[in-house]
Amino acid sequence: MIGQVDRSSDKFSLALLGVGQTAGAIMLVYGLASPRTVLVRNDQRIVTSVTPMFAPGRAGLSVVGQF
Repeated sequence: MIGQVDRSSDKFSLALLGVGQTAGAIMLVYGLASPRTVLVRNDQRIVTSVTPMFAPGRAGLSVVGQF
């Protein structure tokens, strides 16, 4: 696409987009290739409940949680 545009600002913009996409691809490959152990606690109990609420002319959801 850079060879088809005439203005230098368009060429710069396209080059910058290409650099950003290349950086994103490199970070994706690095993230997938480098395994990491993540420890997650499971001794704490989190209790949540979602309850529908109705009132005259209104409706909604109530979310209640206990950590």
